[in-house]
Amino acid sequence: MMKQAIIFLVLCAALLCQGAAAGSLFYEGGVTVNAIRSDVDIGSGADVNIQYTVVNRGTTREQVSLQVVGGSGQAQNIVLDPGQQTDVQFRYTASPAGDRVRTLSLDPALLINGKPPAGRVGTIAVTLKLPAGVPAFISSNRDFTAGQPDSVGRAVYEWNATDLYPTTITAKWSTIGVNLAVGKAMSPEAITAPGQECTITLSITNRGNTAVQDILLRDTFATSDFEGISPVGEFSLSKGNDSRQRLVWEKAIPSLPAGQTTSVQYRIRYTGQTNQILNFRLQPTEVFAGESLVASSGRITIHQLTGAVKITDTTQTKKPAIPLGMGSIIAGIGAGAFVFLRRQRAGRA
Repeated sequence: MMKQAIIFLVLCAALLCQGAAAGSLFYEGGVTVNAIRSDVDIGSGADVNIQYTVVNRGTTREQVSLQVVGGSGQAQNIVLDPGQQTDVQFRYTASPAGDRVRTLSLDPALLINGKPPAGRVGTIAVTLKLPAGVPAFISSNRDFTAGQPDSVGRAVYEWNATDLYPTTITAKWSTIGVNLAVGKAMSPEAITAPGQECTITLSITNRGNTAVQDILLRDTFATSDFEGISPVGEFSLSKGNDSRQRLVWEKAIPSLPAGQTTSVQYRIRYTGQTNQILNFRLQPTEVFAGESLVASSGRITIHQLTGAVKITDTTQTKKPAIPLGMGSIIAGIGAGAFVFLRRQRAGRA
């Protein structure tokens, strides 16, 4: 019985330490981030001007140190009374990676006293101005929309979001000056039967002022989901970065004159699961010119409607690891101790 008691106390202590460590990962004071506004001017580097609107929602005056996660390390110290709001601005230069295809990563999260706040941000607005001569993005992990070009014709893109946690934003563009756009659609838009055949339609437009030569279109699918139907010679199998086999479709377009649009189609068969209702997204179509990536389509969502009833997962779902309040931990320990002692007394009786 003594051994059991010792084991129980050790487990309680471990739980208490784990909860305390989890709580220490986040800033838990009264200062919160209401809004983030970032303007990024991309040239050889990326000049970032980012503004945070912070407010003290606590009941006591707080002095805090603020630092941008993706910044150059500079910090600003401010003092806020309860209810007071202020704007804090940071400027730094980020370095895009790559040569013919460049990638910028921007992390707008703010550290308060060296830790990320636990709450969501009310609004986030990001404006990216592309380098001169770059007509458009290849892709981004955010849904940027094209804004009005600036006074000298540079392309401007904007993204706005509300009530979310700030995470890294990435954008990719080509430096060779080709201005191709590609649209993608699948018909039918829903999978309604096992082995269903689908038609993919791609529309490629040359928005530039000169013809583009040696264009290659490429689509990639998981072999567990689709197989190629026609044209047979345009499909092949290849291993991806994760060494898994992929179905690859490729189509060459020798030349596309300025201002012209051309369309191509191919057919695939769905070979995936047909016993449940779900949605999944097809990968973007990649567009190459002279072996350099220059454009990509958006992702399209496919509705898999096969199956009369949506299957309910009866397995126990693992709860997310979230910081536990100290009160909850102590209450849990107390409840466990109470049950343990009750059992011990019942055993002695």
